[in-house]
Amino acid sequence: MSSPTPTSESNVSHFGVLICIIFFDTLHLCVLIEKVAHYFLRKFNNLLQYTTLATMIFTAGQQTSFFENAAQMGLSNRTRLQLGLEGIVDVADLAEWKSDEWDAFASNCRSPPRIPDPANAANLIHQQAFAVPVRSLQRLKIASGLVRHYRDTARPLSAANMQWNTQCENFHVQRKAMDDAMKKDALSVPKLKKGGSVTKWESSMTVNAKMQFGTRGSDLTYIMRKEADVPGAVPALAPGMPYTVEGGSIQADMESRLSLAHPLYQLDNEMFFTLIEEAVRDSDHANTIKPFERRRDGRGAWLAMMGNHAGDDKWDRLIETAENYINKRKWDGSGSLTLESHIDRLKSAYIDLEAAKDHVPYVCPTERTRVKTLLASLDACVDPGMQAVMATIKNPNGGMADDFEGACRLLLPNCPVAKKHGTKRSAAQISSTTVQESYKNKPNLKVGTGPSGVEYRYYAPHLFKKLSKAQKDDLKAYRKKNHGKGRAKSGGGGGSSVTFEKQLKGKVASMIKKQVAEHVAAAEKADDDD
Repeated sequence: MSSPTPTSESNVSHFGVLICIIFFDTLHLCVLIEKVAHYFLRKFNNLLQYTTLATMIFTAGQQTSFFENAAQMGLSNRTRLQLGLEGIVDVADLAEWKSDEWDAFASNCRSPPRIPDPANAANLIHQQAFAVPVRSLQRLKIASGLVRHYRDTARPLSAANMQWNTQCENFHVQRKAMDDAMKKDALSVPKLKKGGSVTKWESSMTVNAKMQFGTRGSDLTYIMRKEADVPGAVPALAPGMPYTVEGGSIQADMESRLSLAHPLYQLDNEMFFTLIEEAVRDSDHANTIKPFERRRDGRGAWLAMMGNHAGDDKWDRLIETAENYINKRKWDGSGSLTLESHIDRLKSAYIDLEAAKDHVPYVCPTERTRVKTLLASLDACVDPGMQAVMATIKNPNGGMADDFEGACRLLLPNCPVAKKHGTKRSAAQISSTTVQESYKNKPNLKVGTGPSGVEYRYYAPHLFKKLSKAQKDDLKAYRKKNHGKGRAKSGGGGGSSVTFEKQLKGKVASMIKKQVAEHVAAAEKADDDD
C-alpha cells in the first residue's frame, strides 16, 4: 500500500511551523545582538574616558610655551625637537613616560648618537649634547604624573590646568604624601565581631581602606562607592589646584572618578575582598560574602554587606541612639565617670552622626549647637571651677560659643572627678575597685589614713621625700605594726562559720598590707640612701 500524498493543507501547516521557527530564532538573534551591542557600547564609553586627552584645549603656541617657557618646563627648542623624535610631541604624550623613561632620555641627551658628516655623508661625527637641566627633568616627571592623573579621572587637558607654579606643584605635594603613605606598613583590618554593629564597622572599614593602596596608585575606597559608572560631567577644578572643589584632594577625586573598567581594577578588587573576608570571618555575617568568594569580588561583597546589614533603618537607629546620648545624658561630676569620658562619648556620638549623613538624609548639628548641648549636659555640676569655665564659654565675646573642641579643652582641666581621684590609682584602689565591680553591694575595702593624715599606700621615692617627718614616721610605724602578718584566719574551733565576704575581705586586706609594707620599705631605703 503506497504512502499518502501530502495535501496542500499539510504543506501550509509545515510552512507555518517553519516561519515560526525562523521568527523565534531571529528574535533570539536580535536579543543576542542587543546584548553584544550593549557590551561594546559600555566598553566604548569606558575607552572614551582614556581618550579624552585627545580633545585637549592646547594651541600650537601653548604647546611650545609649555615645553620651552622658563616658568614651565624650561627646555631649549633644540632639546624639545629631540624630545619629539623620541615620541613626546604634545602634552598628552607625557602620560607614556614615568621616571625611568625620563632618566633614560636625559642619559641619551648627554651622549647623543653620532650623525652623518654634512661634508661627507659616509663619515659619522659626534653631535653636541642636548641640554636637559635637572630642574626641567624634575618638572617633566611631575607633569607626567599630573597628565596621568587627569587621564585616570577623565579630565581633558588644557593650558590652564597644566601650570607649573599652581596645579603641577600642588599635585606634587599631594602625590608625594600618598606615595609616602603607600610605603608604610598596612593597618590592621577592623574586625566585625559577633553581634557587632555593621553601621559602625562600615565607618572603621572606610577609614582603613583609605590607608590601603592598590595597583593604580590610589587607595581602595574607589571600589566602595555606590555608583559604578563615572559621571559624564567633569566637575570644575578648585582655583590653582589639580583637584575639584567637591573632592578637596587628588585622592578624593580618584575615589569618585577612577573607572572600574581599567585592566588593573580586578587586582584591586581581589585585594579588597581579602580585607573584607578577614574582617567578617568570625562575625555573624560571614555567609553574606560567600557568593562572592569564588570570583573574589570585593565590591560585590561590600555592597552586599551594606545592603543587607546597613540599610536605612540601621542608620536611622544609629542616629536615634547618638541623639539620645547627646541630648539626654547628664554629667554632674559626683560619680566615678570623668569629664573626659563623658566628652569622649559625646564625640563618638557626633562621629556616628557624621557617618550616618552619608547614607540617609540628615543634617548634623553645627558647632554652636554642639557647644550648647555640651553645656546643657553639665548644668547639674555645681563645682565652682566648672561653673566659672562654663560662664566663660557662654560669654558671646569669648570666641568659644562656636568652638566645640576649644570648649572641651577649656573644661577638661577642671574636672572635679579627675582632681579627686588623680590620673593614676594605687594598688589598693585598684583592688578595691575590682572587689566592687565583681561583687556589687559589698563593703568598699580601703586602706586607711594615719594620725598625720598620710594615706597608707605606696609612694614613689620622689613623692615619699615630699612627706613631712611626722607622715614618714607614721608610715614607718604602720609598716612595723603590719609587716609579716598573714591573712586573716578563717573558721576556728568555736564552731562559728565565716562568710565568703569576710574571707575575701581578709585576703584582699592582707595583700594590700603586704604591698604597702614592701613599697614603704623601698621608699625608706631610697630616703636613707640620700
